[in-house]
This record gives sequence, C-alpha cells and structure tokens, in this order.
Amino acid sequence: MSYFEKFKEIVLEEVKNTFFNKKNKTEETGSFLELLKLPSSQSISIKIGNVLEKSYNKLIFNINGVENIKDGMISNHQIDLLFLYNNCIYYFEIKNNINLDTEKTRETFNKIKDVEGALLKKYDNVVSKILVNRFPTKEKMKFFKNPISKNDLIGYSDFFDLFNVSVSEAEWKEFFNYVGEVILKDKEI
Repeated sequence: MSYFEKFKEIVLEEVKNTFFNKKNKTEETGSFLELLKLPSSQSISIKIGNVLEKSYNKLIFNINGVENIKDGMISNHQIDLLFLYNNCIYYFEIKNNINLDTEKTRETFNKIKDVEGALLKKYDNVVSKILVNRFPTKEKMKFFKNPISKNDLIGYSDFFDLFNVSVSEAEWKEFFNYVGEVILKDKEI
C-alpha cells in the first residue's frame, strides 16, 4: 500500500469519525469544499481541516524513516505537523485554503517564522512551510497575501513528493469528490 493509499484510508476514517458523530450545521463559505462538492459551510471547513491535520499526523507514523517529533507547543504555538525525515526537521502549518484575510495571513506567517526560529536553535536543517491542501504545488497558488510568499508554501503533491510518492491533481480531486459523496451519503448537509 502506498503512502497516498494509506493517507486516503486515514482521511476516510477521520471523515466518518468527524462528520457522522455530530449534527452541527452552519452555512458559510470555504473554497476547499469545491473539491468535496459540498455546500459552503464554515463548520464543514473547520471539520475537514481537522480531519486532514489528524490524517497527516497519523500518516507519518506509517512512513518508513519518519519520526514524529510533535510534542506540545513550540514558542507558544500549537504545532500542526512536525517530523524528522532524512536528517531534516519538517514543520508544516496545514491550511485548506491560502486565501486568508490580512490578519490571519500575518498571524500564519509570524507563526511559521517563530516556530522555525525556535527549531533552528535545536536543529541544523529545518524546513518550515504552510502545507496547502487546495493546490498540488506552490506554483499553482495565486491567492496569497504579503508577507507570505511562494517560498513559504508547499502543496499536497509537493508534500507526498518528499516520500517519492506521486499524487496528481486529478487523483486528489477524484478522491475528495468521493469524500464529499461519503459525507452526503450518510448525512444531509
């Protein structure tokens, strides 16, 4: 089973745990939901964001040579994804969408730089980026604001490339279309 196949299995498990055990419905907007083909809802956006963060963290326990070093907070920040792989520390702040409001953009940028600075005090080789679930590569990302630059971003395909796993945009869309169908099949939104 490839790491992407394992990731897909974990996401579906987390979707079932998150969406089928609660009954909150709040209509808002969220562009990642386009992949799921679900109505815009802040509640669903938050839930699917939590599902993906849990899924990435569970996935790294299944990848040979990866050591999860996420343990508590760093520099007074909650950490989304932190691991050691091939003598490099990887820290990712996970976002479904990168089109953030100005204040959230600044907060996110400052957070990755603060955490990166704290990690560099302990480790020599640190990669600190925003992992965006909406786009496969940083080159495809257009809707981000200063102070964030493309160098601060990584797409889902870029993430899986770290482990020599190819995930195409078509595969990602097809999978998350299916996730949306799974959610709709058991629950009216």
